[in-house]
Amino acid sequence: RVLAGQADRAELEEARAAPGGCLAWNRQFLELADAVLLGRKGDPAGAARMMASFARRSAPFPVARHLGLRLVADAARE
Repeated sequence: RVLAGQADRAELEEARAAPGGCLAWNRQFLELADAVLLGRKGDPAGAARMMASFARRSAPFPVARHLGLRLVADAARE
């Protein structure tokens, strides 16, 4: 929803606070969403911090890491 421009920071925070928001698998994708929102807001340093955190969190999930990077590639380029 963030990538499509349909979710904002409030919705992201709701997802983080949901029971599944603390699961490692979900958390990595929430960090990607956060990076996209920060980048769109004009905070490249914040987006880079989230991407670094994503890199650490996604280490146990190599396929998800590649998927996540592909998902945000267009947003990062913009």
